[in-house]
Amino acid sequence: MEPVSHFEQDILRKNHPPIRLTIVYDYALTVEHVADFRATMTGPAVIGVAPAFGVNGAFRAIAFASSTDVLLLRIGTTTDLEAKRTAKLTGLNRLADDILSNPALTKVAFRSEVLASALFLDLYLRVAELLDLFSLAGTQQPPTIVALLSKLVDGNGINMRKARDLFRDDAYNMQDPNRMAMRAWVAQAMAATHCRASLGRLPKLDNRVHHTQSLTTLSILVRQAHQLDALKPQTTKNDVEHDFKMEDGKLLVKNTRYKTRLQASPTQVVHVETVCQGRRTIHEGRVGRVRGHAATIDVKTNIVGQDISITTVGKDPATNAQRARQEIVWRAFHRQISLDCLPFFSKIWSYPKSSVNLPPLPPAPSIDYSRPLNDSQKTAIDAILSDADENRLVMIHGPPGTGKTTVISAAVNSMSKACPDRGIWLLAQSNVAVKNIAEKLASIDFLKFKLLVSEGFHFEWHEHLYDKISDKVILSDEFPTDLVTAENALLDARVILCTLSMMSSSHISPIARVARVQTVIIDEASQIQIGDYIPLLQYFKATLAKLVFIGDDKQRSSGISILPRRR
Repeated sequence: MEPVSHFEQDILRKNHPPIRLTIVYDYALTVEHVADFRATMTGPAVIGVAPAFGVNGAFRAIAFASSTDVLLLRIGTTTDLEAKRTAKLTGLNRLADDILSNPALTKVAFRSEVLASALFLDLYLRVAELLDLFSLAGTQQPPTIVALLSKLVDGNGINMRKARDLFRDDAYNMQDPNRMAMRAWVAQAMAATHCRASLGRLPKLDNRVHHTQSLTTLSILVRQAHQLDALKPQTTKNDVEHDFKMEDGKLLVKNTRYKTRLQASPTQVVHVETVCQGRRTIHEGRVGRVRGHAATIDVKTNIVGQDISITTVGKDPATNAQRARQEIVWRAFHRQISLDCLPFFSKIWSYPKSSVNLPPLPPAPSIDYSRPLNDSQKTAIDAILSDADENRLVMIHGPPGTGKTTVISAAVNSMSKACPDRGIWLLAQSNVAVKNIAEKLASIDFLKFKLLVSEGFHFEWHEHLYDKISDKVILSDEFPTDLVTAENALLDARVILCTLSMMSSSHISPIARVARVQTVIIDEASQIQIGDYIPLLQYFKATLAKLVFIGDDKQRSSGISILPRRR
């Protein structure tokens, strides 16, 4: 007999009868379970759905909620899944037919692509009429589920403290199954009670229409990003100076370490601990203005004492690049765009040969470099300079010390001198790697380049790194906002250096109109998660004509030319 219990909802500030919870393993699911749950749907044809994941990102449970009941399905082990797949158990078939693939039922979830990916990868199931509740917020989507709830419900209608605790993650915890059930019930309540008028006009996910190969790729992209997000710590100890002061009701502190610096975020709070007369007190606040080492924290009470300690509570918010990747994949899931129509996508993700027509390249120049090159370096440079279709995507790798940065500088010098208007973008994962390439270019007297740097990384933290090339740096708070100012900022420079994440910023658009994103060379490519290239391919698909990956041979894939180790 499957466990049946009841729990009280305590997220929405309204009276509601106890909610019945039925828990069953996927391999024990029967037709009767599904039918009994369907019978509880007496109101709108809306079902809240919430997945739960283990510590390694494995799909461990899924909850389905009506207004009165929750059916919690525990996912078995790999052996159970294979047995279930072979036996085609009736219960899962009925679940697929009557609920998941039933277009007459609107399924609602927070982050629909995460749910759809888990269903497909782990249960071999597809879903129709799946609404992402973040769609209700329009184009300006809140950064967290709690922020979305506060936008949909009057501020006094939700218990924010308990909501933050409930939605801090989507972890699987059978010691407290009510948490998993509550997440599904809240999704249902939002759609059925607060957003019923909007349901019909909002886009729904239906992955039944996706080709298996396309759906597999999309699902893996989502799974990888979700797993990385799950690794983010829930708390961060911030390194600050012991001295602090209060000014106009705000706490002023100084960060001492860039990696643990305080950051303004709508998704996080900070706990400030001090010692006063031998007693420790803790105050809660939010980070306001941050510039360089200095940070301002908004607190509700005056803070006194000494030996200050600050901890940020909550995961770091998604970066611009992470948000861009999520949005693009979300749109692909909803068939608003097609990733396999992007340049180079079919080559990177082993798709069938793509029919995408790439923009033309200038004629291949000869190598123009005054310093010695070995044969392997010359071969690599020739591949970068080539205008042949088979060399539109080039992959080069070798261990440290084999001259990969020399290959980049020689190729850039050769291309730019042969065609000064050619847009060449040099990217890397880290700011330090980008800076090293810039210094290499300067060392061979190639100076027609600009280096785009985040103001937050540069000011007071890393200004010293750029002393040799300071006149080539454009800080993010000084980015040109139109074509004329971009032309004045770049002058004759058409070689641009920045991090890969910077390519997701809309603020580089004027620069990219002057120095077109035509040839892109990516250093440290082996350190970059493959899905992180998607914003680059999407945003610059109209101009991108050549893509070069350069990385460490220890992390190479097959078919990449190896640079020999220097003797």
